[in-house]
Amino acid sequence: MQLTEDEIVNFYNIYKSLLVYVNKKKSIILKIVPEGFLFENAQKVRDYLIKNMSIIDQYVTENPDHLSKEELKIVSSFKYGIYGNFFIVKHDKEYTYIFDPENKKSYGIDPLDGELEDLVLDGYSGPVLVNMFLLPFKKKIIFDGILLYKNIYFGKNYERELKAKYEEAILKYGLITSFDYSKSREVSEEELLRFYLKNDTNRDMFFDNVMEILEKNPSLGYILYSDESKRHSRKIKSSLKKNGARGYFAVLFDSVVASASNKNDLEGRISEVLQNNKRDWIYIFKI
Repeated sequence: MQLTEDEIVNFYNIYKSLLVYVNKKKSIILKIVPEGFLFENAQKVRDYLIKNMSIIDQYVTENPDHLSKEELKIVSSFKYGIYGNFFIVKHDKEYTYIFDPENKKSYGIDPLDGELEDLVLDGYSGPVLVNMFLLPFKKKIIFDGILLYKNIYFGKNYERELKAKYEEAILKYGLITSFDYSKSREVSEEELLRFYLKNDTNRDMFFDNVMEILEKNPSLGYILYSDESKRHSRKIKSSLKKNGARGYFAVLFDSVVASASNKNDLEGRISEVLQNNKRDWIYIFKI
């Protein structure tokens, strides 16, 4: 859920007060010139703040702008912000979805009333690389309004790989929408293996991960084998259909090992021609 207009104004008032304080203490820019919610050259002051977070404690102690206790808590929480380069993956009404390639986590952030969509995507559906500062605010994650857009075009292969990394992060850690999140979630090796075999891009990217899981847990091999059977079945099904075949077909890797006009008969024929421990390796389809 996006912040209300009052919440957005409240955030910028607090954040601007902090940046003005930092500038007064360190004389980073000579004159504060208003520019939208912040001010001209606010980025220079913000960059100093990121490298010198202890100044936040000084601000909270002095409280020069007479902020409330709740507002001072918000300022203190800024020390835990995350600064860096992020990929904007997509938008919807609820969040702007981003991926942090540094810590390999995916975030759902409040886009400050659609500002990210207006500034960055402008109708472009691919990923966008931006530099920004993520901050906690009222149990949500926002960015501070200072955005550096890196004008880089990504090819389709890179887009697919980025999407796979973004989805893997969600599988492992969940979509992070607050700084109060659990460091990881319980995800089984079976879940991971099925994700790594989800499509061609994932299989290529996570091949080493697949092998590592199977080395530790060979009993999950049936997932890989059945996936191979499923992949080959597409071509087999197309060929059979083209030649007028009808019924149920069982595929093991690249071969049809049994067929029948109904599924019950097919199961019986599979048991006749195949060892029981390989039953789960089969993929069945109907024409």
